[in-house]
Amino acid sequence: MTQCSNAPPSANAHEAGSTWPCAVTRMNGISSSQRSSAIISPRFDRRFADPSASLASDQVAQIAAFRAMLEQGTFHLTESKCPCGETAASTTVATIDRYGLPLDTVVCETCGTLRFDPYLDEPSVEHFYTQHYQGLYRRSPDLPAYFSRQAAYGEKVLRSLMSSGGQGRRVLEIGCGAGGALSVFAEAGWDCAGCEYDARLVTYAQSRGLGGVRQEPIAQTLERLGPQSCDLVFSHHVFEHVWNPEEQLRNAARLLKPNGVLLHIVPDILGIDRSEFPAGDALQYFHVAHIFNYSHRGLDLLAQRVGRHARRVTPPSLETPWSHAAEMWIEFAPAEVDDSTVCVHQNGEFVRRYLERTERRFHYGLCLPQLRRRLRQCRQAFWNLPTRVIRALSFFAR
Repeated sequence: MTQCSNAPPSANAHEAGSTWPCAVTRMNGISSSQRSSAIISPRFDRRFADPSASLASDQVAQIAAFRAMLEQGTFHLTESKCPCGETAASTTVATIDRYGLPLDTVVCETCGTLRFDPYLDEPSVEHFYTQHYQGLYRRSPDLPAYFSRQAAYGEKVLRSLMSSGGQGRRVLEIGCGAGGALSVFAEAGWDCAGCEYDARLVTYAQSRGLGGVRQEPIAQTLERLGPQSCDLVFSHHVFEHVWNPEEQLRNAARLLKPNGVLLHIVPDILGIDRSEFPAGDALQYFHVAHIFNYSHRGLDLLAQRVGRHARRVTPPSLETPWSHAAEMWIEFAPAEVDDSTVCVHQNGEFVRRYLERTERRFHYGLCLPQLRRRLRQCRQAFWNLPTRVIRALSFFAR
C-alpha cells in the first residue's frame, strides 16, 4: 500500500445521485438510514452534491471499474467498526466522497474518529490496492519523480528520529511504495526492509538497490524478519488505509526491539482549517482509499488496546511535498511512558461542530489559508499597479 496523496482530486465525472446496490445502504439486515444523521452541509449529501472538478479519462475508467465490481459482487461491503473499540453510536456526517462515490462517512461518538461504514471487506481492499488504487489516484506515473518525493519525507523521518536520540540500525517502512524514503536510511547506513502491495513499485524499489522490499502484508514481514528485529517501524500516510489497524499495530509492535520507535504519520482532519491543503475543504479528506480519518483520542484508545500510548510528536522543520497538508505525527510509545498530549475532549460532538464550523468558514472564504491566499493576491496586485499605470499612460501618450 502506498501513501495516498491528500492532493485535491481532479474528480467527478458521475452524478452525485447515482444508485448503488442495496448493499451500500443495508448491512447485516440493518438499514443505515436508522443511524442518526447530521450531514455537514449539502455538499456532503449525495442527494444534492455535485462535485465540480472533472476526472481524467483514466480515473473515470477506474471509477467505472470500481462500480462494476461492486455491482457484480467482486467487491463486497461489510460493516466497519471504530478502531477505538468503544460501542457507542455513530452519526452519519456525509453520504458522498470527493469522487462522487456514494459512501457513508460516520463519526464515532466516543472518540471522534471518522470512518466509512459500510466499507470494502478485507479481500476487496487487497484487490482494490493491487489492481485499482494506483490508477485511480495517479500516484506514480513517473517512478523516478515519485521516488524523489518519497525521499523528502524519508529525510524528515530520519531527522526526527535522530533529534529524539533514537537512531537505530534496522528500519521497516509499512507501505513503502517505490522505496524513496528507505533509500535515505540506506544511505545513512541502516538495514532497510519494506512491505508493499503494488508489484510494480516493489520491482522498482529493488532495482534501486532496496532488496529488503517485498510484496507482502506486514504479517508475512513479521515472519520474515522475526520479533524484536527493528529499531524503527514507520508508515507515512498509510495507517488510515488499513482495514484492521489493531492487528497491524500489534504486528508492528512485535517487530520492535525493546527501545524501538513505532511512528505513524496520518492526515489530521482537525487541522484542515489551518493548512494550505485542503484549506478548510473537508470533502477532500473523504475519499474511498481512506477508511479512517483519525482523531488523536481515537488513536490513543486504539493504542491502549495493544498496551501503548499514542503520543503526538512535533516533526522537524523540513519542506516536503506533504508539508502543506494537515497531518499528525504519532509515536506509539509503551504504556508506561507518561503522555499528556492526548485531547480527551475529542468526541463525536466536538468533531461534528468543528467540521460544521469549518465548512461555514470555507463557504465564505474565511479559513486561514483562504485569507492568506487572498492577501497574497492583494499584495501581488499592489506591486503590479505601477506597471499597469505606466502601460496605461504609454497607451494614451501615443
